[in-house]
Amino acid sequence: MILSPSHRQDRAWFAGLLFENQAWKFCCLILGVGFMAMCALVYWDLRRPKEIYAFDASTGRTYLTGRLTQNHLENMLLYATKTFINDFLNYDYLYIERARLSAFTRMSPALQLKFRDELSAEGAIKDAISNKAKYELDFVTEPSVIFRSHPNYRTFTKVRRIITFPDGKTMDKEFNLRLTWKMMESRPDRPDGLYVTDIERIDPTDKKALDAILNQIH
Repeated sequence: MILSPSHRQDRAWFAGLLFENQAWKFCCLILGVGFMAMCALVYWDLRRPKEIYAFDASTGRTYLTGRLTQNHLENMLLYATKTFINDFLNYDYLYIERARLSAFTRMSPALQLKFRDELSAEGAIKDAISNKAKYELDFVTEPSVIFRSHPNYRTFTKVRRIITFPDGKTMDKEFNLRLTWKMMESRPDRPDGLYVTDIERIDPTDKKALDAILNQIH
């Protein structure tokens, strides 16, 4: 059978349409495979341990401190926050001097200058010792990491400190504390390399600032 010119044109058009359809399917397949490969690479990058670098301000050198997962690093920050707050707010007559020294050594040199007088104030230390004061800390809001930009991090916690005296007298106060941390060179006395570079006491009446922080946590 001999096809008329119009039939031949229809056949050629149909063949071209079929070819375009196959080519489109092939392109979609390639794009799909590429997208899945990209997702796999992103997932692998997020899951693999990170190389953590520390900067030593005294020498200007940068050190490779090792490979830590993000979860490991954040657990270190949360633990360091709790221990630092316990030392910073300590009011136990048996341990207040030792605790304040521990908090002081956890601070960066610039922050030590800022808090040197407060932590070494003899009045508070003598008051705690002479009155045989004890204290308890209640973490109303557990420490949370609210900012991450290595080597700088920021944590927040809300704590309630209750100071008790042998005569039954008590002193109760809440603190909203935002701490800025920097990972520096690991040292024998500070193996995690974490130092506090700023302490912010947020006023309980500053609802705007507190709401902004709570939104970062949740």
